[in-house]
Amino acid sequence: MSSTSYANVRRMNLPCEDLIKGPREDYFKIGVPLYEASLKCDWKAAKDILDENKYMTLLRYRITENGETALHIAASAKGPKKVDEFVKNLLENMEPEDLALTNKNRNTALYLAAAAGNIKTVKIMLAKNETLHTIPGAGGTMMPLYAAALFGHKDVVKFLYGLSKDLSHDCWHSMDRKSLLEKCVETDMFDVAQQIVKRYPELGRNSTLLGILARKPYAFSKALARSGIVKRTNSAVSAFVGLKARTPEKESGALPLLRILWDDIVKLPKHEIDRILRGPPDTIKSDVGWVLKAIKLQEVLSEQLEELEITYPNEHHVLQLEKLVSRYVLKMLVETRNIRKDENKMRTSKRDQALGQENIISENITRFHDDTQKLIKRGAGFKFLHGLISNHISVMRGETRSKITTYSSRVMFIAAEVGNTNFLLELIRRSPDLIWMVNDDGLSIFHVAVKHRHEGIYNLLYEIGAMKDMVTPLKDKDGNNMLHLAAISTRKKNLEDVSGAALQMQRELLWFKVENLFSSFSHPF
Repeated sequence: MSSTSYANVRRMNLPCEDLIKGPREDYFKIGVPLYEASLKCDWKAAKDILDENKYMTLLRYRITENGETALHIAASAKGPKKVDEFVKNLLENMEPEDLALTNKNRNTALYLAAAAGNIKTVKIMLAKNETLHTIPGAGGTMMPLYAAALFGHKDVVKFLYGLSKDLSHDCWHSMDRKSLLEKCVETDMFDVAQQIVKRYPELGRNSTLLGILARKPYAFSKALARSGIVKRTNSAVSAFVGLKARTPEKESGALPLLRILWDDIVKLPKHEIDRILRGPPDTIKSDVGWVLKAIKLQEVLSEQLEELEITYPNEHHVLQLEKLVSRYVLKMLVETRNIRKDENKMRTSKRDQALGQENIISENITRFHDDTQKLIKRGAGFKFLHGLISNHISVMRGETRSKITTYSSRVMFIAAEVGNTNFLLELIRRSPDLIWMVNDDGLSIFHVAVKHRHEGIYNLLYEIGAMKDMVTPLKDKDGNNMLHLAAISTRKKNLEDVSGAALQMQRELLWFKVENLFSSFSHPF
């Protein structure tokens, strides 16, 4: 979180250094005892020291090498029971501007109290100097409100947010608000997050907040009861129009926040919604083997396609075009297989990304050749062949480029993986077509749910009727369908939740109800 303007403009308001830089015997005689009294919040001991040295205005002196005053030490104390009383006594002997003194890290005593979660101390100090909450700490980069959120102090956050006037003070900038919002969601302060999103809806139009909520199934556990499909239309995209949920006695704070976010996002253009749900692309490390293989394969294909793109427009005879296509198809297949042969020894997993890249290239090359032969047999002229060649070049380039970039932070699939059923229900309720989304492995949220044994999400398949027949046949890159995933994902954790061998077997049999979904298909798996 950055308040750069404050970091650069606000002058450091440091305590007096006379005690630290003066004679060491004075520091050991006065500074050390005052530090110990402040740490223990022992007012009697502190008062004796202050009374004996009234001429020094000790409460404006730093008593540590890092620049803390007695108030800094006491305000951040968590152990002593009399912190509030001690701080109140200190403040009676201080001027309002004394409370704005900072240590070397630019932290005021209020900033440290907020970070420590000392709500009463925060209120006492703000009653003395109401501007303290606008002074950033941590080198001038972090507001006291954010520090409280960072350490999960909900009561301090609510109080300071109330003073911030919806983060409208000059010390708050867009990035600061965004950071605070994300931290509030991370620490389950959903009520404060709702207030921020209502005031600044643009802060919620990204994948970050949805991703955080998707990872919190416990925050939605009381939000919704089991869903039910209430309407259907003839449109495949709108297989179901809405999900009707029984209203619980008390909704969790996460659900209202999700509704605010999603109701705003669904109004955006489709490509923006897709971008938000897809999340950021994965960071590609140059030393990852599969990345190097994929790039090498792409370079081979691109080189051959570029040559073909330059050559084919000059050929106006069908037979010459047929030979040209055949020659380049053969070259691409040979070079692709040579790379596969060279790299086979390095492959450690059947799910190697480079293998997927090779398969894509091979499939497109074969399809290119087959489509060319079909057109020629139908007596097509060279113009049709030119169009076919151009189309295949574009498709092959797009297919191979798109597969190098992966997205492992897809919001829907994060929720499916952790079993956040109610999160998914809320998104699907407003956007039914989301059930057709697939991840980088070509799997739906239902496949991911089966793989991770989340019955609640899997059971939704029974509610979408015949539409399930279009979802369940999907296979991953290893050729595993939903039944295979159920069979290979037996997890000890789930079994250990059920006592007794008979009950363990019962749970496994219940999971194999998946087979019933496949019995209606005419083709074998």
